[in-house]
Amino acid sequence: MKRIIFLFVTCIILTTSSAFASESVGTVGTTDVSTGLNFTLACNPASVSNGTVNVSTCTITCDSGFQLSGQSCVAVSTGGGG
Repeated sequence: MKRIIFLFVTCIILTTSSAFASESVGTVGTTDVSTGLNFTLACNPASVSNGTVNVSTCTITCDSGFQLSGQSCVAVSTGGGG
């Protein structure tokens, strides 16, 4: 009987924790496989000019003709001078 009560309480705690942890705006929900709890991953920056931010990994990918410099996409220099 103790085991059944323990499992019941554990399920309630996990369900409640999961519901509270996943309530967020502007972030991506992910599940921690080891615990089954949901958490959110907020990328900073959330967006970049001349590129995209992968919301699953927060990796920045720059558009063609641009390269990553820090956390920004900047135009690729052609090296031509005068």
